[in-house]
Amino acid sequence: MPYSAKITRKDPGYFIFLVDQSGSMEDPQGGGYAASKAIVVADAINRLLNNLVIRSSRGNTVYDYFSISIVAYGDDRAWAPWQGGLAGSTIVTTSQLDANPARVEERIERVPDASGNERDLAINVPVYVDPAAGGSTPMCKALENATRLCEWWVSKHPAGFPPIVLNLTDGEATDGDPVPIARRLTSLATTDGNALLFNLHVSSGDDAAQLYPRSDAALSDDFAKRLFAMSSALPEPMLRAGAGLGLALAPGSRGFVYNADPAQLVQFLEIGTTPNTYATAPDR
Repeated sequence: MPYSAKITRKDPGYFIFLVDQSGSMEDPQGGGYAASKAIVVADAINRLLNNLVIRSSRGNTVYDYFSISIVAYGDDRAWAPWQGGLAGSTIVTTSQLDANPARVEERIERVPDASGNERDLAINVPVYVDPAAGGSTPMCKALENATRLCEWWVSKHPAGFPPIVLNLTDGEATDGDPVPIARRLTSLATTDGNALLFNLHVSSGDDAAQLYPRSDAALSDDFAKRLFAMSSALPEPMLRAGAGLGLALAPGSRGFVYNADPAQLVQFLEIGTTPNTYATAPDR
């Protein structure tokens, strides 16, 4: 079956996050949230990266079950926004993430206690990516970077789980038509299947969200239709992950979310980074 390769240290999972940092990302997130779209997206990615570290931990050791690239795009360029000890890196592993956060911030979160009441709890949150917003939306450049990374990855891991690319954006590409590049990206393949491209649209508007649709019939925005056309169908492991989160998914559901709120953004990242069962034996 396709998309069934085990995630091991020899053939780790590989995620590429394309992060829109154009000027419009400075606008507030829709739905009455005070934070900007840039802040909401950065916060979700930082939490996801920390979760990948936790998922790769066995006792006190973090094993390299996952590798990650981030491509930020805005202001007519696309670049890797890693900071601190990871600055200048293109691909980083989970053990490198664990050892090299740019900083650790203390935040107060409300969590339920044993009696079901909520209380404030101070937690330490590693920060890898800061929010930013400025300039245009060179999505084609970001996709071209991702395509080159995927080409290299599949040449090194021809039998592994295919690369997964997650594009988080609020607007239309300003440097051309991204569809042909997206199709070239998703034509790349390992023996386990084609590379996957998922797209998440964040917005300042209050239109109803569209979650993992099988058609674009309910989408009124032309660029949303284009993002839908670029998006891969969710493979079986991700359909199962979505079902576990209470979503009514079916074969043919695309890895596409329109007008996502912060909770739906986090959910999108959780589903999109569930490639398959990964090894539990640290010697794998």
